[in-house]
Amino acid sequence: MSESVADVSMRLYKKKMILAPMVRACTLPLRVSAIKHGADTVYTEEIVDHKLLRVKREVNKELGTIDYVHDVNGKKNSMRKHCVLRIHPETEKGRLILQIGTSDAVRALKATQIAIKDIDAVDLNMCCPKHFSVHSGMGVALTRKPEIASDIIKTLRRNLNIPVSCKIRMLDEESGKQIEQMMKDRGKKKKKKRKRQNTDNGTYLSPSKLPSALRDTREFIRNMEAAGACAVAVHMRTASERRKQRAHLETDSLKFLSESVKIPFIVNGDVFTRDDLKRVREILPDCSVMFARGALRNVSVFRKEGSPELPVPKVIEEYLTQCIRFDNVYGNSKYVVQETMKLNKLCDNKNKNWKALMEARTVDEICAAFDLNADTLRKRCGRFGGVVREYEANHVYSDDYFKEEASVVSTSSVSTKTKCE
Repeated sequence: MSESVADVSMRLYKKKMILAPMVRACTLPLRVSAIKHGADTVYTEEIVDHKLLRVKREVNKELGTIDYVHDVNGKKNSMRKHCVLRIHPETEKGRLILQIGTSDAVRALKATQIAIKDIDAVDLNMCCPKHFSVHSGMGVALTRKPEIASDIIKTLRRNLNIPVSCKIRMLDEESGKQIEQMMKDRGKKKKKKRKRQNTDNGTYLSPSKLPSALRDTREFIRNMEAAGACAVAVHMRTASERRKQRAHLETDSLKFLSESVKIPFIVNGDVFTRDDLKRVREILPDCSVMFARGALRNVSVFRKEGSPELPVPKVIEEYLTQCIRFDNVYGNSKYVVQETMKLNKLCDNKNKNWKALMEARTVDEICAAFDLNADTLRKRCGRFGGVVREYEANHVYSDDYFKEEASVVSTSSVSTKTKCE
């Protein structure tokens, strides 16, 4: 007997540890690593509906994956193909949520239907504050047009037999004005050279404006629940705030928002460690918690309580093994390793591993930066000479998994004392 949408929603969203959607990071290797360490639910990176509408579903027998690909040059028989989404059903079945970026209900439905065979739920991104998303009416722009957001959720729920959730940021009037200005700029002729925006800086929400922001946010998530959303994730920052500003994880703020809805409530923002998880759960015992930068810092944060996090060199080795196993895009692989090094304050140019990583131009060179032999990792995961062996889908990594093999060069050269400048 198949599960009802309500049952699936509870299984995916209720009191779970979740890998948050992160562009470039949440490709298959990181998702698989998170699941192996204990993540209950994983999100894909945001995929824009226009991109999904151009893909074709293919079974990749060599990797044991389902690939959604499109021809780079638009020709039907092109030899150059770009994999938009790669899924490993054996590992991800029952845990995978597709996050889409969209501003149109019909387009969102068509895009989701393309991948519906291989996903367990779909999430509407109303959280991204970046210019490319907002000026197209996606991301946080949808929080300024609740009627469109509601229409998208209603359309998806009416036509799909899977849960539909949404991820938002806290709403405030100042952020709203900035969003509306960015939306007005849509269609204007771009300057030849646009000054790069500093995405790390932002405007912190003053305490006097917090109550108003909470009320606006509560009203919005109630509207999404009424439209049919099965869960809501709230990044506890406004669109004007960035990672340098702390998230609003105050007890009163969390309770005010979570108690306003009956659907599962997911907390996102500044949750890096198990201690952070514990603090949030002390306030909201039944909430789910998303790990974003916390997972990039050390994906073993998902391990069961009482199990210590793995050392950074072992985490990097595991991730690179998965990158090789699933033929991950080099640029995305390097990005994740860079973020792991940065968040662990190992990005000093005096650190030979960091310096070699910055100069790496292939996955093999990334491995060499950490004194790892890429061919040895290929043998370990069964990817050598184009032959893929059966892989234990239910295997959970233990400390013994990372013990050095005779043919693997030691990774102990990564210094844990170096700091970012």
